[in-house]
Amino acid sequence: MTTPPKPVDIAAVFPELVAYARTTVRLHPRPGAVGVHDSSVGGPLLWPADEPWPVCEGFRMDPGHEGQPWHHEPVALVAAAQLYQRDVPELSFLPDADVFQLLWCPIPHATFYPEASVRWRLADDVGQPLIDVAGPSPGSQEDFLLRACTVSPERVVEYPHPEDLPEQLRERLYAWGEPAGGVTSTTCRWRRAPRSAGGSDSPRTRCGRAATRGI
Repeated sequence: MTTPPKPVDIAAVFPELVAYARTTVRLHPRPGAVGVHDSSVGGPLLWPADEPWPVCEGFRMDPGHEGQPWHHEPVALVAAAQLYQRDVPELSFLPDADVFQLLWCPIPHATFYPEASVRWRLADDVGQPLIDVAGPSPGSQEDFLLRACTVSPERVVEYPHPEDLPEQLRERLYAWGEPAGGVTSTTCRWRRAPRSAGGSDSPRTRCGRAATRGI
């Protein structure tokens, strides 16, 4: 569960990129058995039994999206990821919290991206975990329903996508990468990126699938 070496040290070719370097934690999700006390993608959440499960209120589908019904009733959110501080301490956890939980609406909104919701918890505060979680709402999009995956955090150095760099540097990168077929590499999109890091990526929702990334 490690990232293959890159074919070229891009910072050696373009030293000015060093100023844009950032440490990223790649999660390397793979299908596997996980529980509420594990970090996971698409796995069960450590959710208090006495806390209502969150829903997407007042949802309306964009009428221009063919093949999808309008939803007038609240739609139950689904689990996207859960990260424990012990596994990903680089994540800026809130005070008195050691569990990060990401949920989203499984029915696309007007932007066609998941409408996300975040919860922060202290694991010791959850006495009785919720066991029976309702299934996804009718009309849920398959790509937003995740299979349960383990995670294997790995720290790597990354650089922004060329489109997020200054124009002059971006054009030089594209010109240099053209003969070699581009400057992108193939990795897994699921990762914990620094809050200050910009980017145009959307989440990949299938564990283990490779996706085109930046430099």
